[in-house]
Amino acid sequence: MGFSQSCALNYRFAFTHGEALRGVVGICGGLPGDWETNTVYDHTRASVLHLSGTRDEFYTPVRVADYAARLRTRSADVETRAYDAGHEFVPAMRGDVRAWLAARV
Repeated sequence: MGFSQSCALNYRFAFTHGEALRGVVGICGGLPGDWETNTVYDHTRASVLHLSGTRDEFYTPVRVADYAARLRTRSADVETRAYDAGHEFVPAMRGDVRAWLAARV
């Protein structure tokens, strides 16, 4: 699980070591800057949950609008959710992360 800038780091690991993880959660963060160009990124067996805030000034709704489609190019199980939040990890997100993890245990 990663928040903000660490999302890209976690995605780099998940999509470089496709068999290492069962799930990855990104919160208010981005994809690696070299997502389309780095040939080391491949498919992962990991499920992906990406959460964003509709008032996030860094990872705006426009910026993350295509994340679901981009993540699905390398993972078969992708969920994205947006919350009435800024650049923060709000209680509703916590509950959804818990439920998402419980469904995959």
